[in-house]
Amino acid sequence: MMNRLKLSVAALGLSAALATGVSLPAMAQSIPMPAVGKPKAISVPAADTYQLANGITVTLIPYATVPKASIYVAVPVGNNDDGEHVWISDMTSSLMREGAGNLSGAQISEAFADMGGGLGTGVSRDVSSFQTSVLTERVPDAIATLATIIRQPTFLEGPLERVRQGMIRNVAIGKSQASGQLSEAFFATVYEGHPYEDVYPTPEQLQSYTIDQLKAFHAEHFGPRGVRIYVAGQYDPAAVKQAIENAFGDWQGNNQPAQVAAPPRIARRVVLVNRPGAVQSTLRLAFDVPTLSSPDAIKYELMDSLLGGAFNSRITRNIREDKGYAYSPGSSIDNVDRNTSHWVYDADVTAANTGDSLREIFSEIRKFQSEAPTAAEAEGSQNYNAGLYVLGLATPSGVLNKTVWVDQWGLPRNYIERYVPEVMSVSATDMQRAAQGLDFNKMTLVVVGDLETVRPQLEALPELQGVTFEVFQP
Repeated sequence: MMNRLKLSVAALGLSAALATGVSLPAMAQSIPMPAVGKPKAISVPAADTYQLANGITVTLIPYATVPKASIYVAVPVGNNDDGEHVWISDMTSSLMREGAGNLSGAQISEAFADMGGGLGTGVSRDVSSFQTSVLTERVPDAIATLATIIRQPTFLEGPLERVRQGMIRNVAIGKSQASGQLSEAFFATVYEGHPYEDVYPTPEQLQSYTIDQLKAFHAEHFGPRGVRIYVAGQYDPAAVKQAIENAFGDWQGNNQPAQVAAPPRIARRVVLVNRPGAVQSTLRLAFDVPTLSSPDAIKYELMDSLLGGAFNSRITRNIREDKGYAYSPGSSIDNVDRNTSHWVYDADVTAANTGDSLREIFSEIRKFQSEAPTAAEAEGSQNYNAGLYVLGLATPSGVLNKTVWVDQWGLPRNYIERYVPEVMSVSATDMQRAAQGLDFNKMTLVVVGDLETVRPQLEALPELQGVTFEVFQP
């Protein structure tokens, strides 16, 4: 009570001083921020990794912060396995959670809720994931339920129609929005003739998939080969190992994860999508950059955050804060697969300033290429990347996610401990050299907007001279 009283009196005194115009001491008006300290070494719990007799890899990570544990099962089947049946893997995964074993979809949801968690599923190019986070004492039950969903889906007709109509609706919504139109044009351009080129299925495709097709897809592609199981948090190791053996140990099958050729390299192309009357343009700029396994990958990450990836990055300050052309622009390193990574810049900009926005983006890239960042900028990028990485390891699910990510990209497990020291060793000159790797002669630009307004602006840009402008027709 005394501390609160003193604080209230102090606050009243400050208010009175401000009201009467009395000047305050300089120290009271401005307190300098403390210097950022050196990052401490990361120490993650030692993982116990082993294999079941059928080849499934299991990783257990003890991390006793709260009485819960996260479970993640990765099955190596995804959109790469779709072939001509675009999104059949997505439909299969969605229907698997709608009934399995003797459980209905509602009972599956209730079971996970009773365990203190929920079921998460997802499909990427090469992985179907099933995950949950439950109370410590229910981890064996959650493992058994996940195994039932993955191994014994019932594929019922009733839920199929609901799932089908939801997917058709989502496709229609995506294709009606500028961001969806951009993705469709970008992937069709960059990955032309490659399995990655299809973003959306047609409504006719989605209407055609039958229960028998989904059952056949599951039977062919879901099996133990290449499966990884992760558990992180507080759990009984012996009970968890026994639960995994009971649930997955007798799973047999000869599933073959899809083998996809490396996608083509980025080419110098400009592709436009007409959106008549649009008051803003949606654009994506892409360059090839080194893959995650490259010793230069982290240098490009730091370059990215300083150039366009962070909220206070150079391009964001330029076209958002100074010029007001865009609201939330940003860049990132897009790790497409183990063979391919891109530096990608995305922005929604005012239609009348589309050319001006790109002119500023190009200018910031060229400036970075010709002049190394200041020591303060370089240190800021280091602290930003190191800090985000450490924050991502603050919870069991965060440690699990980092471990899954490292395995997914074929990186050594000690990458997690190495990351911060390597970030702090990157120099301003290293970042400049990374920026110099963005080659304007090997750059793809896709713009969705009102072409009557936008195209003349783009044609006037020096960086786009000599390029044949293509108009994408979905």
